[in-house]
Amino acid sequence: MRFVENFNSDLGKLIGDNTSNLRVKENIPLDLKIVSEKECEFYNRKLLRYRISKDEYADAYVLFPKGFNGELGGVLAIHGEGREHSYKVGKSSLAIENKDNHLALGAEICKKGNVVICPDRFPYESRSLETNEDSSLEKTDYYRMLVCNKLLYNGVTELGKELKEMIIAVDVLSSFKEVNNNKISVIGLSEGGFLAAMILYLDHRIKSGCAINIGYMLNESKKDISKRKRNICDMFLAISENKNINDGLSDVLASIAPKPFIWLENENNVSKREVDSICEKAKEVYLNMRVPNKFVSIIYVSSMFLPNDIKEKAYHWLDKWMKF
Repeated sequence: MRFVENFNSDLGKLIGDNTSNLRVKENIPLDLKIVSEKECEFYNRKLLRYRISKDEYADAYVLFPKGFNGELGGVLAIHGEGREHSYKVGKSSLAIENKDNHLALGAEICKKGNVVICPDRFPYESRSLETNEDSSLEKTDYYRMLVCNKLLYNGVTELGKELKEMIIAVDVLSSFKEVNNNKISVIGLSEGGFLAAMILYLDHRIKSGCAINIGYMLNESKKDISKRKRNICDMFLAISENKNINDGLSDVLASIAPKPFIWLENENNVSKREVDSICEKAKEVYLNMRVPNKFVSIIYVSSMFLPNDIKEKAYHWLDKWMKF
């Protein structure tokens, strides 16, 4: 189909790089270091630092489950914009369990027998200018826009840089002997869900994916720039041709076929009609490939951002296709 045939060139415009180049490993060592380790009841959590470019490092939590033998599934868990739209929390929201955090998807997936990597996206947590003493969102917000503009001078967008970093995170995940490289999946929340869909297309090592609550980001992107929450949409602000993110997402979802993918969305974020419209192309492609069961979109209604039954649907989906 034409929209699939043209997708590579369209995505190249969006991320400022040729998609095939994103798959090529640069001749830069990961220089992987263990910063700290913590033994938890059901898993061991390691804080790792690794090189993402010649002059830049990133941190990630990697969780190893206890009580499981043999090679395990590997999951890349991509965080969203953080609580109260702060840059203070990134990877920790997915990797660290506590009574106030119901979004610890990485930890919960790990307890089901998977090795999980939760990297810090730029400019969250370890990569933020925010501190406990100075909680100013704007300091990091303007820093993010500055970096975004610098990237544009080099012909790259922030979105392209983020996707490259996610590919490097998969490099790290697949380097562990505990991981079966034929059983790697991705899951993402909000902005992270959008990235999960794109990285599922770009990285052949990732076999299945799940995106949760992309709709909030889609709604913010439609607002006048002065009314947007900037830390939701910075990655898109400088892309003049990106008038409608919905169309771009529609093509992404159609192009990941026949890989298994599930989209879970709270109707408080976006209507069922809009989700159905975005998914129409993808469902047609999956049907033509005779694998309609590999693409699912579910709209739920809840006052909670992510209720437990919806999380279980996500976990079941990833587990199902890892065993397939």
